[in-house]
Amino acid sequence: MNHVVISGNIVADLDKKTDKVAKTRLAHNRSYRKGEEWVQETSFIELAVFGNNIARFEKHLVKGKPVVVTGRLVENVWQNKEGQKRSRIEIVVTEVTPIERPEKVETKSGKTTSNKTTKKVKKDEEEVF
Repeated sequence: MNHVVISGNIVADLDKKTDKVAKTRLAHNRSYRKGEEWVQETSFIELAVFGNNIARFEKHLVKGKPVVVTGRLVENVWQNKEGQKRSRIEIVVTEVTPIERPEKVETKSGKTTSNKTTKKVKKDEEEVF
């Protein structure tokens, strides 16, 4: 099974390499406790979008937008000019769920609450690879 679900913020607008291939990156933040203090660690994940999914997802894959991305891992392998083997792992995106930032709403009693919603955008049935 090759299935990945990860959340984060889109680092750059979707870069259309061709009409069938587009790429971007996702910044995923992880917080953990080290001793008495909290540490934040950021990982940058390469994303690839193919075929009809480019048009479907491009409005959600915009710099700064928080999203949940579902897809599969793929390893690309090549040789550089010096003949060294290089590789990069990326996620081929099959689903995008935008994360709406909560709006602060003041109630009649004067308390502040948040209103958070998400909308899932599923993959197109026909994928081009």
